[in-house]
Amino acid sequence: MTAEQSFGEGHFGSAQLGNQARTRRLATLATQLTQHPGGTLPQKLRNPAALEATYRLMSRAEVKHATVLASHQAETLRRTNHPGPCWSSATARS
Repeated sequence: MTAEQSFGEGHFGSAQLGNQARTRRLATLATQLTQHPGGTLPQKLRNPAALEATYRLMSRAEVKHATVLASHQAETLRRTNHPGPCWSSATARS
C-alpha cells in the first residue's frame, strides 16, 4: 500500500473477482466502510445507487469470503513482514 492509495485500494485492490470493475467496487466500498464504521449498510452508504451496487457485488458468485479476504490478508502480512498465515480456518474453529 502506498501513501497515494486509499485503504480499499491497498487492501482489496488486488482481489481476484473475475472482473476489474468488481475489484474497483470492492476497494471503493472498503474505503467507504472505514469512513463510517458503525451502523448498518444503509446507514453507511446513504447513496441508494452505492447501496444497490454493494448488494449486487456481494451477490456475485465470484465474490466469496475467502477471495475477498485473500488480498487483505496478503497486504496485512506484507505490512507486518510475516512470511505467511499464522492460523488456518481449521484451527480457528477447534
